[in-house]
Amino acid sequence: MNDEDWGLPSPPFPAFVPYSNTLSDVDDKIGYGIVDVGYDWWRGPDSKVTPFVGYSYLQQDMKAYGCRQIANGNSDCVPALPSSILGITEYDKWHALRVGAAVDVPLAPRLSVSGEAAYLPYVSFSGTDNHVLRQLLSPENGHGIGVQLEAILSYAVTDALRIGVGGRYWSMWTTSGEVNFGGTGTIIPMRYAVEQAHLLVQGAYRFDVPPSP
Repeated sequence: MNDEDWGLPSPPFPAFVPYSNTLSDVDDKIGYGIVDVGYDWWRGPDSKVTPFVGYSYLQQDMKAYGCRQIANGNSDCVPALPSSILGITEYDKWHALRVGAAVDVPLAPRLSVSGEAAYLPYVSFSGTDNHVLRQLLSPENGHGIGVQLEAILSYAVTDALRIGVGGRYWSMWTTSGEVNFGGTGTIIPMRYAVEQAHLLVQGAYRFDVPPSP
């Protein structure tokens, strides 16, 4: 993780620091969920187009260990801190409304592709930036927009069993945001953003398919 700061005063540092950049190892855990409601606006023998509206949630729990200064010797983490020391934690939540469409299209016998694209017209962000060693706890918040994309290539092993592989990309960012620096009431405008890219492997089984004769 890179932790960048601008205009750090002295004290607490030996001299005024116009720019600081530290590097740390990160343990990152995420959780997410989606709920959609849609309607098959167009349906063919093996194809369909489904507009939908929905809600998505993403949370990130990041812990930065160790600290090494890579920009200014007068700033913090000089000398470097070992990776056994917890330096920074960041806990973020992203709530979003989704508007988009999903499509299913056959490519060949038993082979099909499905995909969805969603625009996020409203995104709500809240977070907590905790500089553990400095005892500096800063609440964060903001609002913005985003996009979510997904595509999966599927193969029907049997009439009931289908397996697939694909990818997902999420991007959300604030158009207005701020941080309460150190919880002191000093409000600083900020821009927050998150990107997530995943590889997917999935399986589906239909219990209502009659056995083959």
